[in-house]
Amino acid sequence: MLYLDASLAVTLITPEPHTTAARAWLAEQEPIELSVSDWVLIEVSSALSIKQRRGALDERGRVQAQRTFDELVHESFQVLDVPRVSFRHAAAMAGQPALGLRSGDALHLAIAQHHGARLCTRDDRQAEAGRRVGIDVFLLTGTAP
Repeated sequence: MLYLDASLAVTLITPEPHTTAARAWLAEQEPIELSVSDWVLIEVSSALSIKQRRGALDERGRVQAQRTFDELVHESFQVLDVPRVSFRHAAAMAGQPALGLRSGDALHLAIAQHHGARLCTRDDRQAEAGRRVGIDVFLLTGTAP
């Protein structure tokens, strides 16, 4: 199972330098393997709102990106639950200064770990921390032509 975090999901649905590469990667995946979590649903909505406030998206662009994401979730992604134990595991990871994790990134790692999923991300720091705690991680890097 592949667990997409918010950084990768937002790259898929908004114009960013790695969007073409992210979409090409997604097209190569089996839909039955793709998942997000309830936490990703929140973070994507928040990220799109932030992009609008900062001027990277206008309202129409934000609404369209949210619609695109909602369609992807409905048509292609399994939505994983976030069990209480994942919050405790995330707290333990976030509490390790050497990992350098923000709380939301630690929660993504804990969710992936709980469900036995491969974390798919655009976040270098999160990917490195995940590897350090034994989580299978795919880091999307580079741009497609």
